[in-house]
Amino acid sequence: MGWASVFFAILSCWMLRELLALLGPDRYLHWKLKKFCRYWRLMSRRSGGRPRISAELIELIRRMSLENPLLGSAAYPWRAEKAGL
Repeated sequence: MGWASVFFAILSCWMLRELLALLGPDRYLHWKLKKFCRYWRLMSRRSGGRPRISAELIELIRRMSLENPLLGSAAYPWRAEKAGL
């Protein structure tokens, strides 16, 4: 470890001690909890995943399933491709 990292580690410990003396541990823990909640909300956002299906395609699949009850779900994707969707 270089002298700068040691200096900043000591400085951060000193600043934390001063902060706790000024505000009190309950305020510090409240801030940490808020920071964790912000982090958790950011990390658990929906990102990526399966793309949305258009309403037109959903309607087509429903119509096909009602018109052809014996067809089965395996035939729907290639029929949708054939229809140009």
